[in-house]
Amino acid sequence: MQQVISKDYDRLYDLVCKHGFDVPCRLNYSFRDDEYVLIDRAVVKNKPDGICVSVGGCTYLSADEFQVSISFVFNTVKDMFKSDCHKSNLEWFDTFTNN
Repeated sequence: MQQVISKDYDRLYDLVCKHGFDVPCRLNYSFRDDEYVLIDRAVVKNKPDGICVSVGGCTYLSADEFQVSISFVFNTVKDMFKSDCHKSNLEWFDTFTNN
């Protein structure tokens, strides 16, 4: 099976929220703009209160209707999720067929 690293956050949102998949991903980040990049593996899940990215009980990011309602920037959960994914440099493993 071919494994493709993707940053297509629209497709990721649809796979998780519309089709109910838990999708493995990784987050690449650094502290204080160090050149040393850390990589954490995580999973994207659709929970009853919103979509989240977490590993081992630690939530890296989440988006839900309440957060959108108090935001002056985002109009939808999807927009908030996509922005957070971009800021976190989230990459996900697209092993799903395009059917």
